[in-house]
Amino acid sequence: MAIATIGPKEKAYAGVKLFLGGEKTDTYESFGMACQDPDSDSDGAAVDVALSDEVTFVTVGPNPSVTFRNRDRGGVEEYVFKAR
Repeated sequence: MAIATIGPKEKAYAGVKLFLGGEKTDTYESFGMACQDPDSDSDGAAVDVALSDEVTFVTVGPNPSVTFRNRDRGGVEEYVFKAR
């Protein structure tokens, strides 16, 4: 798998699994995630995630994760929303 490099001020998109059904969750008005170099033991650099005007909160379980990321939004949507 090729690693995509995201430069300053470039956009990237990610599918994020916030919780599984039945998990205890908490609600937040904002959230961030870290982008980690796969060859590093570091926790990565934190990135604030902007919510749209229509979304005022997110519900998050104990083990959220990024399921897929790409510089192309359509590629992420195709992967995240395809029937399995």
